[in-house]
This record gives sequence, C-alpha cells and structure tokens, in this order.
Amino acid sequence: MVLDAGNRIRLINASAAGLLGASIDSHGVEISDASADLADYIAGWRQNTESSSHIDLTMSNQDESPSIKAHLAPLGKGDERQGPILVFLEDASLMNARVQQSKLASLGRLSESIAHEIRNPVGAMSHAGQLLAESDGLSAEDLRLTQIIGTHAERVSHIIDNVLQLSRRDESRPELFHLAPWLKDFAAEFTRTLELQEGELSPADVVEDLEVRMDPSHLRQVLWNLCDNAVKYASETGGICVEITAGRTSRTKQPYLEVLDQGHGVDSATADKIFEPFFTTRSGGTGLGLYISRELCELNRAAAFSESSSRTPIAGKPWKARQQ
Repeated sequence: MVLDAGNRIRLINASAAGLLGASIDSHGVEISDASADLADYIAGWRQNTESSSHIDLTMSNQDESPSIKAHLAPLGKGDERQGPILVFLEDASLMNARVQQSKLASLGRLSESIAHEIRNPVGAMSHAGQLLAESDGLSAEDLRLTQIIGTHAERVSHIIDNVLQLSRRDESRPELFHLAPWLKDFAAEFTRTLELQEGELSPADVVEDLEVRMDPSHLRQVLWNLCDNAVKYASETGGICVEITAGRTSRTKQPYLEVLDQGHGVDSATADKIFEPFFTTRSGGTGLGLYISRELCELNRAAAFSESSSRTPIAGKPWKARQQ
C-alpha cells in the first residue's frame, strides 16, 4: 500500500485491502478511515525524527481483523518521514502458524521422552496408596492422606495426558464444512456426556450457509474445553446456562464462534494470565485447557481471545474463536 504525505491511500493491492477490510477502490481515502491503529503508528513514526529505524507494528483488532504486521518504507527524498511511504502488510497468523508447528514439534519430542519416566513413579505411588487404603485399622486421618495421594497422582497423570495430546497435534488437517449441523451434533454429544438438563447448553440458531475451514478434531477439542469450563464456572452461581453463538463479523465477514456463561467472572489481572500454561484458579485444575485451546486455534490460523461483556461468560468473559 502506498500513502502520500497526507496519509491518504494512493495505491493498494487486493491483499492489503483484504487485511484492512478496505475497498480495492480506496484511492484518496485517509488511512485513519481504514485503520485507526495504523494511522496512529504512522503519525508517531513521522514525528519521531531521532530514530532512523523502522519498527514493525503488529495490530490485532479483536472485533474484526486478523493480526497484521506492518512495516514502513519511505519513498521520498530529503525529509523522508514527511513524504510518501510504502506500507508492507503481512498476515501475522501465517507466521504464528509456523511458530506453532515448531513449538508443538519441540514439545512433542520433549514430552515423549519424559512421559513414561514420570508415569512409572506416579503409577507406583497411586497403586501403593490404593493398597494402603485397603489396609485394616487405618484411622480417618490416615484414609484422608491416602485420598490426597490418589487425587494428586490422578492430577499429575491428567497433566501428562494433556501435554501429550497437545504435543501430538503437530499439524492441522483443515476441512471446509458447514458449522450449523456440526454445532448441533456437538451440543447433543456434550449434553449427553455431562448429563446436562434441557436448556443448560443452548446453541443459537446459525445460518445454514455459514462455513468454516478448520481441523474438525481441533475445533471439537477447543469447544469442549470452553464449554466444560463454562459449565464448571456457571455451576458455582447455582445455575448452568451456557450459550454458543456463531456468525460473521460485520466488516471482514469472517466466521466467529462465541461461548458465554453466567459465572462469577474474573478480575482483569487474572484474565491476563488465564492463557498461561498451568495457571488455574480452581482447585484440582491443570491450567492447560485454555492454553491448549489457544494453541490449537493459532495452529489453524484462527484468533482466540476473551472479551469483556455485560453478560458474565466463560471465566468472566466470552471466548471468541475467529477464523482468518
């Protein structure tokens, strides 16, 4: 994309227009009308005459746009910062997908090499605890200690299973499919498995022609993690009400998927940490569910994030998985 000295678009190709959600016929349009973040960045760059470096900007509009990496290159002579500039735009999700492939491959090699080394002693401790619990003459306090051994042995085993499951997702096999029937089947399976009552999990009506491109097994794991979280947090308020909605964004027309509940919510400090591995606020949780969900979304070039809402959804915020 080429901008003149007044930050008006002079040339833009189809790829850049698609990333910004702008028209290919945007000649003369101010860049602020296409992207306020990019306009602010360019304005700051033009004013900063002390540094000669061109720092890249990564933009992420949660409501509409994919993550975009922008790089500026002056075209004019003399005071190059005040003249026309060439703006390179790149879909950052492509790079993220390659990084995810590398991370998962590395994690796979590490986890495969240590999994059975951890499983063996954990299994031995769990078995010893079970045998001890069957002994005669144990006091109530002793039985409670054996229960603690069993609970935490099971938790460690569950963590190992999650890490192995993530590490084996070393590649994505995306398919194009209609979301409405897929969601209907998912909701029915999830409701049966968790023995939910009618109305506790309700997928909203989705237009029949809404299609997504994603690995179905990855989408199922992501949505299962989110709905399972929603049920657990919503149950703490005395009633389970989980809603799944889907549609297209108003500007870029990208498909999105939302999971919302009526839980207590979390404060902003905790919300910033919920995507970190092994971070959890619930006793007995592994802290891997949301981390795995985000990793799988990025592996499929989808954006996953939490968002503030007047409704109090999953962990306090609705989860949106926006495919790019």
